[in-house]
Amino acid sequence: MIKKCLIIITGMMWTNLLLAAISFPYEHTDVQLLKNPYGITSIRLQEEQYQQHMAHPSVSIRTINVDSKNQHILNFSDLFSNEENALQIIATYSQAYFMEKLSQEKLPSENFLSRSEFIKTGTTPKLENYQHWNVVADYLQITFERAQVEPSYYGVQKVDVPLALLMNVLNPKLFPNIFQLAPGDLLFQDLACGELCDGINSTTYGYRHTTVSHVGMIVAIDKTQPEVIEAGSAGVKLTPLYEFLVRSVDEFGHPRVMVGRVDDKLKPLIPKAIKEALQYLDYPYNPTFLPDAKGLYCSQLITRAFFEANNNVTIFASHPMNFKTENPNVFSPAWVRYFSELKQSIPQGESGNNPGMLSRDTQVHVVYFYGKLRAQETIG
Repeated sequence: MIKKCLIIITGMMWTNLLLAAISFPYEHTDVQLLKNPYGITSIRLQEEQYQQHMAHPSVSIRTINVDSKNQHILNFSDLFSNEENALQIIATYSQAYFMEKLSQEKLPSENFLSRSEFIKTGTTPKLENYQHWNVVADYLQITFERAQVEPSYYGVQKVDVPLALLMNVLNPKLFPNIFQLAPGDLLFQDLACGELCDGINSTTYGYRHTTVSHVGMIVAIDKTQPEVIEAGSAGVKLTPLYEFLVRSVDEFGHPRVMVGRVDDKLKPLIPKAIKEALQYLDYPYNPTFLPDAKGLYCSQLITRAFFEANNNVTIFASHPMNFKTENPNVFSPAWVRYFSELKQSIPQGESGNNPGMLSRDTQVHVVYFYGKLRAQETIG
């Protein structure tokens, strides 16, 4: 692998730098040449040495990033127009990512607290915490030192921070065509939320037959914290984008979220739709999905906001709701249990909508994928 990398970079006149970065003798050296569309040659080296009486090997991590066009070795500061703001965004996302992973382990409180201290200390917005970085596809990949964000026996940890989250602080010369979110963008999420999501996934599907169980809308874009309005079990609230993205990730640690953008003819309605949606902050959740019930569910919040922005003229049509499987005579077991706990009959055929259906609406165009959503069989 080293030989292959050397062949690739021989003509760039910095081969000696790579050789100098590899400290011999190490018993195992892993070299990765990481791909991206920005003309940045990005290399990551991880060297391990096993010693007698040590439970874990000593590990050395090196990263090298080169602007291939200008034959220039990149420093962290070269990536950004505002390094301080960038560090804050990266640190906030990194901490949220690892804390979300930790919360899913459902540990006893004392174990949770000790592990969370590793995370909080290791992800503070200091440059030394983010010295190992690579540009990988549409992500800034951070590799942490062993025992920096997790105890040593968990091994070397990495996090991929979406470049789209850094769009306002990236150096435009290095990243001229980065995807940019806009107010009014719809974030369709493949969310693992237990029985409710299981019920949704058993009876509907999203764009390109993906599993889509939640949707929120971008309402504000600024340098540090884009915000999403969403309706969930806690009611209608504003959620920082980083918090929204880390809730559900694919096998590569990338958010299982795709971005939908409304038709150009609807874009003049976006400012008013955002204003209408914000009026529902702290409104309760609608767990029954009945159209006249108090509260709102996720896709109901979005469709109502655009309805009211359009002078109460429907834009996104409602449809008879379906809670049955592919067998038209059988209700999904997940929905049977769900409505049984609510002590309510299943509202089969009532007017409504869902996030998967909204993602397939002809007036919504999916323009970006943060990560890989799961595939879903076509229902109905």
